[in-house]
Amino acid sequence: MQDVLGNTALALEELPPESPARRSLQFVLHASERASNLTGQLLAYAGRGVFVRVELVDVNQEIRERAAFLSALMPPGTSFDVDLAAGIAPVRADREQIRQALTSLSTNAAESMANRTGRVSVRTRIEEIAAADPRLWVSGGRPAPGRYVCLTVADHGVGMDAETIGHIFDPFFSTKFLGRGMGLPAVLGIARASAGAVAVESVPGKGTSVTVAFPFHSPE
Repeated sequence: MQDVLGNTALALEELPPESPARRSLQFVLHASERASNLTGQLLAYAGRGVFVRVELVDVNQEIRERAAFLSALMPPGTSFDVDLAAGIAPVRADREQIRQALTSLSTNAAESMANRTGRVSVRTRIEEIAAADPRLWVSGGRPAPGRYVCLTVADHGVGMDAETIGHIFDPFFSTKFLGRGMGLPAVLGIARASAGAVAVESVPGKGTSVTVAFPFHSPE
């Protein structure tokens, strides 16, 4: 499956934007990624088999290595950019699940951009999160005050109202742009397993920003 994903992404990079084959290859890419991730998403949300190998993971490096693949997920008319902060310390997590979370967030952002123009961005930051942080930390998962490595995926898509935000982390809840309804619940499970949290900011018609905060671990 990884060979299919990798080769399809490479083929998309080589094709010109106007090629009629792009739509078919993008369908293959989406279908393959969903098939590859479904079992992992279910296990991540359920909290079973969450970690295969806990290690120090360089989030910035994982984003750099997957940037071409993530860019290929974007629909026509959507630009993709990466903004990585310097000095990001590694986080204690499972590398494959970090990749899964990144892919799920980017896929949802891409789907929210259907029939729209704008940008999807992936960025990292080191943040001091206060007790009074104004963001909506979902499912009662407000993080303890302290320093965190934050991974944010933002889009200029359709956005969501408060009622929709209240359900997007429910298993199998879906909207016309949130796919099969397991990507975001899996992201929440991955964050919790890493002692992290997830925040959502969204405005209907203007876009959505999802932040996954991982506890900061000082480099040894």
